[in-house]
Amino acid sequence: MLAPVGLTEAQVQVVWVKEADAGPTASLPSVTADAYALETYVADIARAVKTRYPNVEMMFLSSRIYAGYATTTLNPEPYAYESGFAVKWLIQAQIDQMRAGGTIVDPHAGDLNYNTTAPWVGWGSYIWASGTTARSDGLTWQQADFLSDGTHPSTSGRTKVGTMLFNFFLTSPLTKPWFATTNSTLGGVSYDPLARGVEGSRSVTFAVVASVCAIVLLVVAALITRVGAFSRHVDH
Repeated sequence: MLAPVGLTEAQVQVVWVKEADAGPTASLPSVTADAYALETYVADIARAVKTRYPNVEMMFLSSRIYAGYATTTLNPEPYAYESGFAVKWLIQAQIDQMRAGGTIVDPHAGDLNYNTTAPWVGWGSYIWASGTTARSDGLTWQQADFLSDGTHPSTSGRTKVGTMLFNFFLTSPLTKPWFATTNSTLGGVSYDPLARGVEGSRSVTFAVVASVCAIVLLVVAALITRVGAFSRHVDH
């Protein structure tokens, strides 16, 4: 992913992660809810990212899309919705740890010190909505947005996810200064933020975006059964 465009792991500075745990069995408010395990998994990923990409600075997190149409136990509701709590808790854990002078305050998250152990973590695009009930911004998830398993998105579903992620990076004050550079060649990668990935579909494919100061966006999304099992498929 990096080598073909002449980049190295030492240049990676920004990462987007969307993660889920396969086969959850306990939901909130249980003290053994999968959301707590997912918080731990994502925290482990944050530390692994810092080890793999030593100069990484920012890690944006998104929770799952709607899973109310799921026909398998892979990651149905309410676990998809509750993954948002895992992200929230993880971000809060890092904030609280840094406010406490580096003292770990959340045992599920562990050490997330962004000066030594992990990148700074924050919310990416929030992509869950309650099926056909529209959010305030109009987002809905129709059954046609999913494949037959009701979990993995169809072309229209992937387009929704890609568009929301794309718009997030275009507009967030944390990313806009280096991401929204019209028709520029950044770090050797030709990038036009107004381009469409698929003709006529407004689909956007994220791969690698590099700037002159070596900012790189990696898309990391996986459905895991163990920590460290990564995939680059942005499809759930």
